[in-house]
This record gives sequence, C-alpha cells and structure tokens, in this order.
Amino acid sequence: MDLFNGKYFKENNKRIVITEDYIYKNTNDKYSISIDIGEGRESSFLLDPYIKIYNSPDFRKATKVARISLITGNYISHEGKPLLNINSSILKWIINTLLKPSTNKKYSNMIVYDAIWAFIYDTGERYKLKCAEKVDINIFINNLKENR
Repeated sequence: MDLFNGKYFKENNKRIVITEDYIYKNTNDKYSISIDIGEGRESSFLLDPYIKIYNSPDFRKATKVARISLITGNYISHEGKPLLNINSSILKWIINTLLKPSTNKKYSNMIVYDAIWAFIYDTGERYKLKCAEKVDINIFINNLKENR
C-alpha cells in the first residue's frame, strides 16, 4: 500500500482514510512498526519524526500503541489508543526488528531502521519540506534503552 494513495476501510459503518503504513509487519509477531503521516501534518512529522509500535501485527486490531520519537527515543504523548508501555522484552523486539529487512514493498531492500528514514526523506522530497537529520542507529538504540 502506498501511504499517499488514500486507501479506505470501514469501521462502525464509517469510512476512514488510512494514512499509515507498515515498515515492518509479520503475522508471526506480536507487534508491528508503522509510520503515520496524516494529511496536513507533513511538516511537523518530518521535523520531529516518530514510529508507532502496535501490540498487534494489524494496527486496526491493536489495543495499544507506543509513539516513539526517532530523535530522542522518548514516548510521544497522543490521544487515541492507550499507551503500550515498552518493557524489556518489547524493547528487545524493537531493537532486533530495526535490523531486520523491511516488509514494506517499497523499502524491502533495506533494514527497518533505514527504511523508516528513507520514507522520511522521500516524504520531504515529495512535499518539498525540510526533514530532521537521520540519527545513527546506535545512538537511537541507546536513547531507547535510556528512556525505558
């Protein structure tokens, strides 16, 4: 699915636009990693990008989500699904998954972490907007560990 193609799904007889896509999804895992760039939020997202970790391989079926800043590794407060607290086993899953090949078709030739940043830079180019600078993966992982 292309993030910008305006795909829809029905929930409680309402038509909802999907502005989110998986960077990593595996039906054998308990979690998934996605990027959400709702229309009109491109500039703020690109300057302070984040990922979402869902407690399900399908974000529509998830009951909890953690939004994590790609700059600081901190949680980002947001309304919506309840917060998924990152414990040591989830942290281990995230770190291992960042180094796996992305399951996103467009970025399948990259590891998850690089696919996330490629998406950010592709989006910046698409909208002709400034982007945050990529944080070295080792620094990001250290930030994640320190903020748990």
